[in-house]
Amino acid sequence: MDIRETVLRGRRVVLEPLRVEHAEELIPQVADDDGMWTWYTAPPRTLDAMRSWIEARRAPFAEGKALAFAQRDAASGRLFGSTSIFDIDARFRSAEVGHTWIAAPWRGTGVNTEAKLLLFRHCFETLGLVRVQIATHAANARSRKAIEKVGGTFEGVLRSFRIAPDGTPRDTAIYSIVATEWPAVKARLTTMVEAPGPAAS
Repeated sequence: MDIRETVLRGRRVVLEPLRVEHAEELIPQVADDDGMWTWYTAPPRTLDAMRSWIEARRAPFAEGKALAFAQRDAASGRLFGSTSIFDIDARFRSAEVGHTWIAAPWRGTGVNTEAKLLLFRHCFETLGLVRVQIATHAANARSRKAIEKVGGTFEGVLRSFRIAPDGTPRDTAIYSIVATEWPAVKARLTTMVEAPGPAAS
């Protein structure tokens, strides 16, 4: 499996390799956005924390286990978030898509749908994966709805799977898309992305 950094281009969003220097452009948009960090176990609210967060996302790339992306508005050129393919397992041809966040002005504009189309297409058609997992806090209704909207199939809840920022155990909802489902998911996402107006949150 050839894991290499690449740029994934869509009409609304460009996914480019995440770099530490992106932190300075990203942090002013998100540092004070309490709503975005509600469900994060370690929210990067300061410039140093954002740099460390980016370094953590990038580190597994050296072992061929992750691809971290900055999300850039294709029209304005502004950075507005991040997303990743991680826990890449070449033996079992699986990975997870996540570590996703989007600054407030871009939520509900369709960028998430297009980004997921780009990520899933790279997973299934370039990396040759047979399973892509998506996980979120079991109580995060917005995230779960978005995952279901882009084609994730609910598999169950892993109880006390993470520790929340307040120290309490966090239940995690697990979704997936498998290779046999990809053609139908791809067709649906493509229709959503090409429709006029916002495609999804």
